[in-house]
Amino acid sequence: LATWMTANVFYVIMPAQRALVAATQEGREQDKSLARNAGARSLHNNYITLPVLFCMISNHYPATYGSSLNWLILILLFVVGIAVRHYFNIRHLKGTWDALWMLVLAGLLFFLTAVLATVPQLFATTASGPVDYARIQPLVEKHCLACHVARPTSPLVATTPKNVLLDTEQHLITHAAASRTQVMSRAMPLGNLTRMTDEERALLLEWLKQQSESDP
Repeated sequence: LATWMTANVFYVIMPAQRALVAATQEGREQDKSLARNAGARSLHNNYITLPVLFCMISNHYPATYGSSLNWLILILLFVVGIAVRHYFNIRHLKGTWDALWMLVLAGLLFFLTAVLATVPQLFATTASGPVDYARIQPLVEKHCLACHVARPTSPLVATTPKNVLLDTEQHLITHAAASRTQVMSRAMPLGNLTRMTDEERALLLEWLKQQSESDP
């Protein structure tokens, strides 16, 4: 989308502007089709600005892309951005209520998006029965300990993130509630670079759930 916006400016809007300025300076009649085309591309850019900004910062919000419904969340947020932009475009041209309806629509869609982003995974695998630490220890070593140790080996971090150590059972129990949130939202492992499977995630989540429920 950002490339599309840039191409609109570089290949359509700016050349049209130069041609219209040159025609004015030379006393020639301006080609109105250039202005219409440039105006249309400018309007396209206007509407997709907020969706592009969301894409730029979305990596900070794993609840949006970690969900099994991430494709739907992306579409809804695009529509929200376009609706908000449309409100600003028409608020001075139409009646107050016509413009406010766009904000109402944006608000409702954003609420729906928030619900979809926070519900548990709809098709997540679940572990059956109690899970002991011996079963999840290899998973923690594989997916967590490149970062969450005293001396991280991951090239992505220089120090232990938030000083959260997960290298022992007690450390993991201490951070069970927070770890469960991170694993459930798929924020961790970061970018899933370690390729954690749904079965592994379900197993780890079950153990973390047990610890959270047993915590007084």
